[in-house]
Amino acid sequence: MSKKEFSLPPLSPLIGSKLSNYIKITSKEQIETKYLLKYFLTGAIISILSPLRWYEDWKYRDTSQVKVNKPVFILGHWRSGTTLLHNLLCQTEKAAFVSTYQTVFTNYMASKPLMAPLMNWLTPETRPSDNVKLHYTYPQEEEFALSNISEASFYNFFYFPKKASDFFERYISFSSEKDKAKWAKDYDGLLKKTSLINHNQQLFIKNPASTARLDTLRSLYPDARFIHIYRNPYTVFLSTMKFFKELMPTLWFQELTDEEIEKMVIQNYTKLMDSFYTQVKPDDRLIEIRFEELERSPIESLVEIFDQLDISGFKESKSNFEKYLDQQGPYKKNKYSISIREKDLVEKHWADYLQRWNYDLPDNMEIIKN
Repeated sequence: MSKKEFSLPPLSPLIGSKLSNYIKITSKEQIETKYLLKYFLTGAIISILSPLRWYEDWKYRDTSQVKVNKPVFILGHWRSGTTLLHNLLCQTEKAAFVSTYQTVFTNYMASKPLMAPLMNWLTPETRPSDNVKLHYTYPQEEEFALSNISEASFYNFFYFPKKASDFFERYISFSSEKDKAKWAKDYDGLLKKTSLINHNQQLFIKNPASTARLDTLRSLYPDARFIHIYRNPYTVFLSTMKFFKELMPTLWFQELTDEEIEKMVIQNYTKLMDSFYTQVKPDDRLIEIRFEELERSPIESLVEIFDQLDISGFKESKSNFEKYLDQQGPYKKNKYSISIREKDLVEKHWADYLQRWNYDLPDNMEIIKN
């Protein structure tokens, strides 16, 4: 298999799950016939790996006394610049984060020397939809790791997208106190384990789904800092559609049509943003960053973030930030065109955010006839 393509073998990222969790996630869901091989093969690998997981449970048997100190949460809809910002902040001296390896093998951190070659083979060189580099050591969204320890993860929608709305209501909006308590317990356990492994260093966490969990995160971590990054909604719509249409078929056990994906993107954006702004408080340790400003002046944006949120380490880390930016080289961005129908769709459903953030259709975005 060439690692130049974002193409996975017939295995689910849930191979890092406990067998009991895998059964909970999948047992009540529809698995289409063409994905049964992936389903059974994934279950077989989980069973084979179980002895390593028992060792993990013994080594990290008690994290109850671990304190998650002043975590920094990066919020924002998918394709809004959260990855760029996360990767930059993780260049901070003594930064801690959930790695791509941990998102899959969060139950096998003690076995990393043994499992890392497998993860390296599974990880493509670049991400779908753009040219962002990937590596199993790089920062990643912890919601994927949560799927491997709990059914209370919104990212289970990647595997069962027909239930996306249900997963959103249960594990982002927390439609019941039972679901909220389950999510909070498992999520806090994940962050405590991450803090323990990283010797209680500064945690930088990036998760688009948590954009609408502000109240819950605030109650779990009273000293947390929050960064919300936003981007032109026209670009976000087109980029998210491209991203999901390329990524989801590599993960799902059941398929959606392009029309169903579009409906999900439109609805989730509105629910995520509406919920976020109803939870923002004037005294929050929260800063909002415009993606275009971060892209144009990254160091200046970082200065603003560190100063406003009272995060230590900028001076010691400035050369790290500059080195990281230099190493990225010339970045080839996707060029997007938008149909009249898509333009009307964005303007109908996301008008509040076009107005709130003062965005127009980008000058370089071509409008094509339907």
